[in-house]
Amino acid sequence: MKIVNKDVFRRRILDVIMLSALVVIVWMGFNNLEPLHFSHWKTIMVKQSQTLWGICRQDCPNAPTQQVVDAVCNENHIIGTIQPGEFIKVPTTFS
Repeated sequence: MKIVNKDVFRRRILDVIMLSALVVIVWMGFNNLEPLHFSHWKTIMVKQSQTLWGICRQDCPNAPTQQVVDAVCNENHIIGTIQPGEFIKVPTTFS
């Protein structure tokens, strides 16, 4: 069995604690992003082979796509998938 110097062992423990703290701080920073306010919406008809993700990227390209998808799902009460021929509201601008 290898004997580790106590100072080296303490340093490694301190490194692990500091790395863990850094991970928590970064996670909290990303987790507390301000939600976007979507100010203009338009109604579109879903076409064959369109996805909600693709529609959101196309109609509001400068916003984070996941936040747009979440807003569209909330606005249109979407729980599952969208279907061709369905009308949904999508944002076009945000602040």
